[in-house]
Amino acid sequence: MEGTVKLIKFTIVVSIISLMASIVSYLIPINFINDFIFTISIGIFTSVLVVLMSEIQKYITGKKSVEGYIFYQTVYLYMELFLMEQNIIEYQKNTRVSIPANLLDQRSENIRCQVNVLKSVDYTPFIKKNMFKKMHQRFCMKIGPDIIKVTVGNLMLNNAILDAKIVNLQNGFNENKMITSIDEPVKTVLFNQLNKVSNALGKVDEYLNYIDGYSNYRYSWEREKKNIHSNYVGTLEKDYYKEGYLRGL
Repeated sequence: MEGTVKLIKFTIVVSIISLMASIVSYLIPINFINDFIFTISIGIFTSVLVVLMSEIQKYITGKKSVEGYIFYQTVYLYMELFLMEQNIIEYQKNTRVSIPANLLDQRSENIRCQVNVLKSVDYTPFIKKNMFKKMHQRFCMKIGPDIIKVTVGNLMLNNAILDAKIVNLQNGFNENKMITSIDEPVKTVLFNQLNKVSNALGKVDEYLNYIDGYSNYRYSWEREKKNIHSNYVGTLEKDYYKEGYLRGL
């Protein structure tokens, strides 16, 4: 988008100069030189005007496309945060299930990638005070770092599980004793992580609502969000179905 905006500005300047040259050469008493200048300048103006119209159309299409790209990449970010949130809640509820050390690993990596994708988007509107640009910059600069903090939760969980195993050994339990969501410090880490994720999820939801409103609700975010929530199938539920299927074999 930045290249298109620069080209539009350049062609506007060239078209104005060529138009002024045409007007001046037309008003001055006609002679061979003025006639030649008029012919050249009007030709340049016409050619540049065609390019300008083409670039403006390209800009309008590109601007809409980039805004859509930002929206859907933010939706992916919302989905990853939502899945992490639900994974944590699921294990908090199922206190008799062993909690895997890699529970948050993949989600953390996906969230980190999505934040970087959004930060790298080339969104350069013609008007510098464009509200969408301001909101996107605010999201990347102020909210993005807070979301990145969520991604260190996997390391904290891994350390908490190791600490819980050490406590078990110190208390005379077998090293293979199951670690669940009620064992400390796992319980505290999951509680704090859930608060961070839920807070980040709320901010992403707010941003998606803004994008949708800015775009005259063409993305139907509220309906999309309901679909994401209603289609969620828990990790433990998937494992349950898988185990039942395998037993059926």
